[in-house]
Formats: sequence, structure tokens, C-alpha cells
Amino acid sequence: TGIFELVKASDKGILVFGDNIPVFPESQKLCDEFGLDFLSTITSGTLLVAADPSNAEKILRLYKKNNLRAAKIGKIKEKDYGLKIMRKNNVSNLNFSEKDEITRLFE
Repeated sequence: TGIFELVKASDKGILVFGDNIPVFPESQKLCDEFGLDFLSTITSGTLLVAADPSNAEKILRLYKKNNLRAAKIGKIKEKDYGLKIMRKNNVSNLNFSEKDEITRLFE
């Protein structure tokens, strides 16, 4: 949901590199077990950094130097590009839910 909020607030589009998104094994296991889309779950404690692409590697090195998990997970595009995700070199539309996926467990 953080990605959706970022592009909505900036009035831009995005290409998300789905294979680059760090997911804790426990989180992935829970999502798999309950059929949840991890991209639509609460991401408390997650920090999204939108930066000039020329600074990306420097920022990643700085985070890793300080033992923080970091990854380049997307590229901001013009609004008319829309919201897309690339997984295994296949690009498809990225759909976001306004509702947190975890709440489905309590319905």
C-alpha cells in the first residue's frame, strides 16, 4: 500500500520490480498460507525512498553499510504509464486494494 500512496501523492506512474522486493520468509509464509497478496498488506516500519536514479547505488551502499535491508524496487514514471509490476521479465498491471489484505482474515 505504501507504493500506491507514494505514486498517488506524487501524481505519477510506476514500474515496480517485483522480484527485488525484500520480504521476510515469515511474512511470505503467512501470505502463502492464507492466500494474501503481500503488496497489499500493512507495511509498518517500511521506508520508501524516492530519489534521483543517479543516487540509487550510493543510497543502497549507505543503508547496507549500516546493516539495513534495502533494495531498488521500482522506477517512477509519468502518470499515463500507470501502475505496473515486472516479475521474471513479464510486465503486468499492478492493482492495489484500498483495504489491507490482513483484514480479510477477520471477515
